[in-house]
Amino acid sequence: MISIHFPRNDKEASAYNGFLDREGNFNKLFLAEEFGSVLNLESGINQFLNENAYKSVSFGSIDETIILENDVLSLSRVEIKASVLLVIYRGINSSLNPIIEALEVFREERDWKQFHNPKDLSMALSIEASELLECFLWKDISTTNKDQINEEVADVFSYLLYIATDLGIDLESVTLEKIKINSKKYPISKSKGVNTKYNKL
Repeated sequence: MISIHFPRNDKEASAYNGFLDREGNFNKLFLAEEFGSVLNLESGINQFLNENAYKSVSFGSIDETIILENDVLSLSRVEIKASVLLVIYRGINSSLNPIIEALEVFREERDWKQFHNPKDLSMALSIEASELLECFLWKDISTTNKDQINEEVADVFSYLLYIATDLGIDLESVTLEKIKINSKKYPISKSKGVNTKYNKL
């Protein structure tokens, strides 16, 4: 689970003696000359991981390429004599991991995944969205039940996360891509201040 204090930009990444790649993944090199043994190297890596809210890792040999996966973590050797490049991947929806993990536990404990195919999850999402609409039906916003609205919003979001997780959909990526598409469909010069559908602008 990534820490909220983890590097979010190049300036923060450099403070950890690392850098962010084009995908936003954090890269840090552990040089061989800085460590006297495999255990010493492992200890140094784990200290860094623990300080940044990641689980510890272990490996017994650095004579061959090391590739370990631990949540959103990957380690691989990049030089002879055991220099190791640690790459912490953002991962699909990694910023939502605490919620996703809680939803997964809730589902597994009840053996409900067998019912959660994309079609039924989509139908459930639609039903919950309708229940959210019902919160506002025939009401002025000042008379709505905020607790009920909160619950319905949470239900809608939960089903959306189930769908995204099960289908491997990166919510951040697809949403940003959709914004680009919509920007072309709704140019500011034609759509500013109006609510006309794109094909009628």
